Amino acid sequence: MSKADGNGTDALKAKLLAKPKQTPIPAKDFLSTGSTLLNLALTGKPNCGFAKGHIYLMVGDSSSGKTFLSMQCLAEACKNPEYKKYRFIHDNPEGGALMDVSGFFGAATARRIEPPAGTAKDPKFSWTVEQFFRHAAAAMAKGPVVYLLDSMDALPPEADIKKAKKDAAARSAGREEKGSFGMAKAKAIRQGMRLMMEDLHRTGSIFIFIFQTTQRVGPGATYDPKTKGGGTAPTFFATHELWSSVRGAIKTRARADHLVQIGAVSRIKVKKNRVIGRPREVDVPFFYSSGFDDTGGCVDYLVEWGHWQALDKKEAGRLYQGRIVATEWGVTLKREALVRHVEEHGLETELRAAVTQVWNEVEAECAVARKPRYTT
Repeated sequence: MSKADGNGTDALKAKLLAKPKQTPIPAKDFLSTGSTLLNLALTGKPNCGFAKGHIYLMVGDSSSGKTFLSMQCLAEACKNPEYKKYRFIHDNPEGGALMDVSGFFGAATARRIEPPAGTAKDPKFSWTVEQFFRHAAAAMAKGPVVYLLDSMDALPPEADIKKAKKDAAARSAGREEKGSFGMAKAKAIRQGMRLMMEDLHRTGSIFIFIFQTTQRVGPGATYDPKTKGGGTAPTFFATHELWSSVRGAIKTRARADHLVQIGAVSRIKVKKNRVIGRPREVDVPFFYSSGFDDTGGCVDYLVEWGHWQALDKKEAGRLYQGRIVATEWGVTLKREALVRHVEEHGLETELRAAVTQVWNEVEAECAVARKPRYTT
């Protein structure tokens, strides 16, 4: 490559880096996920994650934080004035979200969360796929909602319930009913999602569906061992599809010589992305005592990508523990002390700006430079 060609490529990459990230959706219509890194992976913007009028899938392994992350979105909506008139609905047929909602997400968030039917003291959750879509339609008939379903795996289709009763009656009578291919749930979900799209766009509601990962069987399992239930319709209708897994445990020493697990590093992969069209993955620390650590995750990212110098190659419990040179503020501190420094001095906005800058630099470095084909 000639020097001129090299300069041309460098200039184009510089232009890509300087060009503001734009999407067809205004920034005010986005809801933050509460994670700067995840927002960047979803939209290229540090404060924008999920948009009004769209469906999102949260697929994950057990203990990977998918329910907690979804609830965190409700907390972000609670402090966002754009969502002041939205109702927060937590449809919990799985009965698995037993954390202290007020403690983790604030009393204001806890007060706004309601079940799809009934009351807070006597909640009525969805128990079939069809009932969920009826609840969704009834909710949107009253106005916009942020609706969290935890989880789709807990809902059988009504056809399966009828067949189970029919099979039980046949066995009691000494008969054996013919089996089925088990496609009723996928069909019910596909039909329900297709019908809900008009109300979704009209109201600007946000729906978050949680799925549990399952083991794939068959020839492709060796290369792609995990899948989810519900057929292909959820992926087809979703704007983003996120997959979470546990990268490793976070441990600390207590009473001198005892290792105690205090959290885990959750790896979140964006497998489908209709906003910026790029599959990306991020690692976010999660602590049992405080939830997802956005500040710590940002610090880890700047160290990992070399923006901040790591003086000691020391890692413990999946987190870097050595001294870090934070050039923006002229301090050299260990990781936890640096996180406290950011929080005590109100430097979160500056930290997110540094992370966004590095993220954009990496994206520009990886861009394949081509002359624009369409300029008018």
